[in-house]
Amino acid sequence: MVSSPIIRGEPPNTKEPIETPLATLRRQVAEINADPQPTTKTNPIRGVVIVRALDALTAVAVALDKAEIVAVDVETSNLDYRTGEVVGIGIATNDDVWYVPLAHRIEETGQLRPDQIPVSIVVDKLGFNRRRFVVSVR
Repeated sequence: MVSSPIIRGEPPNTKEPIETPLATLRRQVAEINADPQPTTKTNPIRGVVIVRALDALTAVAVALDKAEIVAVDVETSNLDYRTGEVVGIGIATNDDVWYVPLAHRIEETGQLRPDQIPVSIVVDKLGFNRRRFVVSVR
């Protein structure tokens, strides 16, 4: 009689764990924020599109309208979301990941970076004022 190495329970997982789109977005935004070089277009290494122009924002809006599921992550300047300023929005679908910087500042001066779309335009263009959301605050 040959004994099996698995006595009970599930067989060992031979596949790598699947990273959810939101986890991917959070990891990639953290990597981008750690990178001292500004990114202006698609970052081919990380796969995140940094949205800094209205035409790119329009393309995101079209993709969101077609997507079955959309994950949105709001990045703030403080871990306490009640006192922090919203500095960017991470957005993911099953196929794409975007980051929309809103209030990133030049470290030396504290001035807003000029290559950001105003939040009112982002909210209107992406339809955040007319979409339904399931919210999770952690």
